[in-house]
Amino acid sequence: MNIDKSGLDAYLNALNDNNKMMTAVYVSKNGHLVYQHYAGHAFTEDGQVINHDTRFRIGSITKTYTAVLIMQLVEQGELSLQDTLDKHFPSFPNAGKITLHHLLNHRSGIANFTEQADYPNYMTQNKNMEQMLAIIAALPSEFPPGSQHTYSNSNYVVLGFILEQLYKAPLSEIIATRIAKPLGLKNSYFGNTINSKDNEAASYYFAENWQKAPETTLQIPHGAGAMVATAQETNEFTHALFNGKLVNEESLKTMMKLKDGYGLGLFARPFYEQYLWGHNGCIDGFASDTAYNLEDGVAITVLSNGVNYDFNGVLIAILSGIYEKDFDLPDFSAAAVEVSKSNLARTIGSFASGDLPLAIQFFVEKGQLMAQAPGQGAFPLTPYSDSEYRFDGAGIVIKFDEQSEKQGQLQRFVLHQGGGQFRYERK
Repeated sequence: MNIDKSGLDAYLNALNDNNKMMTAVYVSKNGHLVYQHYAGHAFTEDGQVINHDTRFRIGSITKTYTAVLIMQLVEQGELSLQDTLDKHFPSFPNAGKITLHHLLNHRSGIANFTEQADYPNYMTQNKNMEQMLAIIAALPSEFPPGSQHTYSNSNYVVLGFILEQLYKAPLSEIIATRIAKPLGLKNSYFGNTINSKDNEAASYYFAENWQKAPETTLQIPHGAGAMVATAQETNEFTHALFNGKLVNEESLKTMMKLKDGYGLGLFARPFYEQYLWGHNGCIDGFASDTAYNLEDGVAITVLSNGVNYDFNGVLIAILSGIYEKDFDLPDFSAAAVEVSKSNLARTIGSFASGDLPLAIQFFVEKGQLMAQAPGQGAFPLTPYSDSEYRFDGAGIVIKFDEQSEKQGQLQRFVLHQGGGQFRYERK
């Protein structure tokens, strides 16, 4: 492989130097290291830097670990993917119709507890199995089991508790016994309170400087998001999964069978002519991604504890550097500016596009221009001129057409994102 190591180093260092992203990147081919990079701080408060041994919360990559544990029991004849939930937790709505396969494939209809309005009220509290099951079972069913796909953390929390019920042991012990120890992973485990002395990273969001994010109690995301690991060991787990060290060939094929874009704890990411299999994650201020290319044996893992930039765009740049595709170094030379209230007022209103089926509403909140699409959260826009605004967190640049102003309101803009340009007109 002819990896553009110097280009990737420059790219990732630029992100760190400009407070855009702190990262640990580990790339292997056939199980052997071919590239690694570490930038930023594991703990900004004491200057502890990210290094090869830094342990990150890896969020929903945990789902792949949980799916592996379920498939191991299927191989042993202890479970069937067609087993229904009522065999384990009969109090759930539709428990007699929800199968393990539905849970693994996010087709159960069980609502996502992390998207409920009360979730922030208890995410940092201690909750045991009975309490978490009660919270999830109380949620209304969103659709008949098997009828559609909706990603829900609830599914994998339930699967984690099924594992505990069958093994009569905590999930932390099951992961250690069935995955970590057999693979020789000493820095991969069900996490607890973050401890900098154990080289565990805290997570951050950026608001003028890096601010520590709230810390979720990991018993809450459980089988959906409780794993902690280094970049290398996340990479080694990924390589092991696709090379017969965790499940057999039949089980892996079952996990890779996609329906509505999702398998069993796995999905496929296209990149030019390549397809990479794996999972991503997000918890508190952490973001993560791990993926494997079946064609060439390349495994790519990116972990971050502070993201103030388009994470997906960073993944594409890293893949480009690995597979000899062009990618641009980010230019952060432009400085944000202050915009007058009258200039902000010119942008307020609703816009629609013939290029994208997504309207955008602009409004001002506490002097900050905000943008919001229907059904999505609002995001702040930083001004770089009277007519150009950016949201680095998603790689969005919005350029209003100064020539389109009528009666004090701008009528058109172009949204730039992911290499695309999308024209919008005021409604």
